[in-house]
Amino acid sequence: VFSSSDNTSKIRALHYIAGAIEGSTKLTHGIRMAMAQFVVEICKPEEGGGKIREDFVDGGEGLSPKELTAKLEAMERQQIEDSSNDETTPFDDVRDAAMVTLEALLESNLDVFPTQLSSHSSGKPRNEALAVIYESIQLRADVAVRCINSRCASPSKDKDDTWSSNGGDGYHPEHYNPNIEDGLSQLPRVKRSLCFELLEGALRGIHDDILKWKKLTLQKNQLTNDDYFESIPDNALNSLISYASTSASCLYGETDPRCLLQLLLHLNRVQQVMLPFFGTSDSRAETTLFPSVVIFDSVAPYYPIRFTPPKNDPHGITREKLQAALLAVLCEKNAVYEPNASMLDGETMVSLSARMFMERLEPSEDMDYEPPSDGAQSEADDKIDAVNDLTSLLIPIDETNFSNLGLVDSSLLRDLSFTLARVHEKSAHSTLNDLARRTRNLGSAISSCLDQRSTRSTCILDRAPRFEAFVSDLIRHLSPVLGTAPQGTHGRASTAYMSTLAAEGGLTTLNCVLQACYPRLLGVSALAKTASQSSRDNEKVAAALRGIAALMSSCRVALKKWEDRNGGAKVHPHPLESFSADTIRIISFVAIQKSSTSLKIAANGALESFVTAVDTNALESDDLDLLSETLSATFDNVLGDNKLVENDLRTASARAISGVIAIGFDEDKDNKSVGVLASSFLPKVIQSATRPSKRRPRFDWIILSGACANGPKSVSRRIVSQLLTLAVEDTSGVTVFKLLSYLVRHSPGPTLGEMVHCRSLSDPSLFDVIRMLSSDRCSQETEPLSRQLSVGPSALRLPKSPAPQVEDTDQNKRIRELLPYLTRLFECPAAQLSCSLLVNQVDQVIPPLSASDNLELRVVLPLLSTVLNAPNMNWTILDETTTRALDSMTSFFTQFSLSHEHDVDVKSAAASCLFSILVNSKLEEDRPLALFRDEISGILAAAFNDNSTSSSSLSDDSMMENALNMTALLASAAACRGGASSRTADRATLFLAELACTGKSICPFSEVPILLRQLDGPSQRRPLQTSSSTAYVLSASAYSEVISVQNGTPFWRQRISHKTLALLKPVLQEQARTQTPPPLGTLALVCHMICCLPLSLIGSSNMEQLIPTAIAGLVYFSKHTVDATEEEDCISSILYQTLMVILGCLLKVLSTAPQFLTRFIGVIIPSLLLLSSPGHTSELYIPAQVLALQCLELISSHPNAQNAVMREKDQVTAMLSGVADHPSSIIRNAVVQTRNVWYTI
Repeated sequence: VFSSSDNTSKIRALHYIAGAIEGSTKLTHGIRMAMAQFVVEICKPEEGGGKIREDFVDGGEGLSPKELTAKLEAMERQQIEDSSNDETTPFDDVRDAAMVTLEALLESNLDVFPTQLSSHSSGKPRNEALAVIYESIQLRADVAVRCINSRCASPSKDKDDTWSSNGGDGYHPEHYNPNIEDGLSQLPRVKRSLCFELLEGALRGIHDDILKWKKLTLQKNQLTNDDYFESIPDNALNSLISYASTSASCLYGETDPRCLLQLLLHLNRVQQVMLPFFGTSDSRAETTLFPSVVIFDSVAPYYPIRFTPPKNDPHGITREKLQAALLAVLCEKNAVYEPNASMLDGETMVSLSARMFMERLEPSEDMDYEPPSDGAQSEADDKIDAVNDLTSLLIPIDETNFSNLGLVDSSLLRDLSFTLARVHEKSAHSTLNDLARRTRNLGSAISSCLDQRSTRSTCILDRAPRFEAFVSDLIRHLSPVLGTAPQGTHGRASTAYMSTLAAEGGLTTLNCVLQACYPRLLGVSALAKTASQSSRDNEKVAAALRGIAALMSSCRVALKKWEDRNGGAKVHPHPLESFSADTIRIISFVAIQKSSTSLKIAANGALESFVTAVDTNALESDDLDLLSETLSATFDNVLGDNKLVENDLRTASARAISGVIAIGFDEDKDNKSVGVLASSFLPKVIQSATRPSKRRPRFDWIILSGACANGPKSVSRRIVSQLLTLAVEDTSGVTVFKLLSYLVRHSPGPTLGEMVHCRSLSDPSLFDVIRMLSSDRCSQETEPLSRQLSVGPSALRLPKSPAPQVEDTDQNKRIRELLPYLTRLFECPAAQLSCSLLVNQVDQVIPPLSASDNLELRVVLPLLSTVLNAPNMNWTILDETTTRALDSMTSFFTQFSLSHEHDVDVKSAAASCLFSILVNSKLEEDRPLALFRDEISGILAAAFNDNSTSSSSLSDDSMMENALNMTALLASAAACRGGASSRTADRATLFLAELACTGKSICPFSEVPILLRQLDGPSQRRPLQTSSSTAYVLSASAYSEVISVQNGTPFWRQRISHKTLALLKPVLQEQARTQTPPPLGTLALVCHMICCLPLSLIGSSNMEQLIPTAIAGLVYFSKHTVDATEEEDCISSILYQTLMVILGCLLKVLSTAPQFLTRFIGVIIPSLLLLSSPGHTSELYIPAQVLALQCLELISSHPNAQNAVMREKDQVTAMLSGVADHPSSIIRNAVVQTRNVWYTI
């Protein structure tokens, strides 16, 4: 087959061979070698390919231009003739088929028979198997390289068998083959991808051989009791080096993102497979080192990735994917070195990558640095990416593996440390706070890895010189400025950077920072004791005190981390023990003496850090007395009556006192002296915090909030218990509820919320407060609190009379006053702990049978609604009993919301609970459908009195409005629920739309016809004076309540709007034929759809049909609103809301899609002028006037209606001048703004 000229047969034969190889399980090394030599020859270019060029070169000398042109044309005709006589399959397809065959061959499994033997006393069979594996590794690598060279070759060799290329003039690496780069650049992407797949197949085969090698080596070590892994021979390593270099050479000049991603992933896989075997011997020659430099040179030009994928890219390649693949190569991701690998002094991939990242972070002055020019990110973001890349390179995800730091020498670590400090200083005093924070975090993370006391790493790493270079040298460089100018730019940046190192860098770093910086800061702080101080000295002392506070806080954080990582072990002696006495003396002197306010604020900040960080048990008695005196004076600054104390100083003092309370009640700290002060301060603070006060801010509240935030759970439990006790006793009024809600909102983390919502047998709880609020004090003497005796149901005490109507009693006023603050306590995430208890409490009092039941529902239902509708509510944590109880309450909530005997706020809470239950319930039953059938259908039918088939009279406006609103609620809940409930939502929503448009429809799921009173001729001409129009408008408003809900999937609103438009457009076409004003129901429905739905969801063609109706309604309302309000039968609030919806619709279209209104501008401006006229002075009309003025302001900048705007300019400005003296300041401000815009046209 291969001796013939039939290329199609050759391709078919090669595919047969590939299939046979893939199906073979036993393929020896000899067979693989023979087949590889055969197939590689096929990959070479076809012979005679250079004939045209040689003929031209030989015969082109001495020819004139015309003769040369004629000869070239003859050669071209001959070439075309020859190609037409050849077969249609080119020889390159045969070469590609050979590539596929070789990929299968190089990936095939090696049959090494000695690996199947059991342990043998003689090592000869195992040694022979190892030799076969070495030869197999070498064969796979060599054949892959030869095949790539052959496939990329073209018949352009010189006669001396050398390539005409200059080979890069010595600038290419040792193993670089110019044929690969030149040849690959001429291949299309698909054929280049075949080359890369061949390399990947060979690598998978090499990996399988290496696994066999490890297995044989382990067997051999078990026999000889030796842990030493046998080294791979140098000839095999040289083949691997050549293979890796060839893979890297393929990357040069690659621009296709698909091939680039494929090659980057392949190179990282090469590192993972091959790197471990170049470190198993300490005596490797320099020529057998892994070519990390070659790989780095090939990938470095692509860093950083600047790639923006095209729109609708079917391949899904993004910048993030390419960047991740590139970083995987630069960081040698998942490449594990052997434990006994020698870390050479030469350049490694890690060191080269680190220097490149550092150049991006801080370009040198002599470097031609080009900031990002693609506009995708700023220069600051580019530097942040560089810090993130350094973090990925040097900071391991696994805290026990620090091998990358072992590949970086001390000099590079020193350069990196100083670079991070300089970048931090430049960014700390600008708007680049994120960059400064990230540089601090990176420096502290590296310090922690190099900490000599760290026990987290199992990697053999000489930390001492690296720690000296990265941490100690930098501290020696930065610390002197703290003793001379801590208030300067360099001093403040150095303080922040070293404080972070101390907090996050480990104990060794902490001690180095404290020993170098703390004495210098104490020396500067001592200037406060001098007799004469200038403002410059005060600034320097204040900066030093802030630096001391930062170092003490860093010490507290570092010790806390140490204890967490070491099972609670304490550090002894305390790192601050030698400095604590001098520190408290300086703080006390500044805080008590007549110092400047800025110094006192800095001293109080240091005092807070001192109390929370220093072990006060080690202080001498004199120093303890001084501390107590200082804290007492600080406490007086907070709660004292001295009005000369500034708020900033009070705030700093409050934070110090909060630290005292947090530490004093912390049993783990066991600070007895601070505990005594805390026991003295806390009752006074609570007493002050629960008294009404007009002082703002409430510094006593700040103290309690800080104590709960910074202290242990015992502190929060103590404070919450005392506050709840006061709330139950009802001795502090609304202040204690305000305080509790303030603490829940301002204390970070869930601790305080958990304390509030956790029930204790001994401590009071929120439910005791609820019982206090819901207890009927007037009947406590004659009626027991318990609704039922313990003897059983037969002893149930029924009320003497039905539940009374809601009266404005003192108890109701009390509930309205306290309920807003009590509700805030149930907005925190921890309120889910009380959900089951709230459900149980509601379940016990429904239906309400007494006045106390009604009072309890007034309190509990808003709280349950808050919990169920919280954004972080997790319904999966509710037990089955609670879920079923909620589901059983839906009927009650429906009836309760429709009742006329309860307060509006309570009914609204019940409706909110109903909606949340219907949306989030996991029961398979279509609960909204059941409620429609059992509850709503009868109420809708009862809301109208059907006197005839053509008309009906409204029996109760309130009843009808409640029924329509409940229909909207159930429809929106069904739509959000989806699934089988979608049909329920569609049917209910279309029912509302039909009522609004035509006044007649079929009641959902009951087949009962609903007919609104049809408007006769006079009523159609004067809809504002017709009370029957109210029912149409209410139906449209109920429809808007459905489509305005944002829960559920985004498709249900699209479905419902599509069905509504199909119903609405024929009605609009029919009504457009009449000369009467648009019916208010249709008008309201159109405007609600435009206001509540995205205009893109409605569509341009549909908008063209809806807009004329909205404009006609605007014109009608502008002409008749004044007449309607002056008549005895004045316009109702519902119809006034229709005007608001019209103006809101107009405002939205002007803001988002003004092109729909271009042809109506001449009609809109006069209508808006009438609605903004001075005749409207009622306070109820102010919102409509504001909307009209806003529309006028937007019209002035309409891009396509400047001619109409200029015609109306004089009339608009004249009218606005008449409204400028309106009684309302809101209207006057809006008029001034609108008039200024029109004057500037």
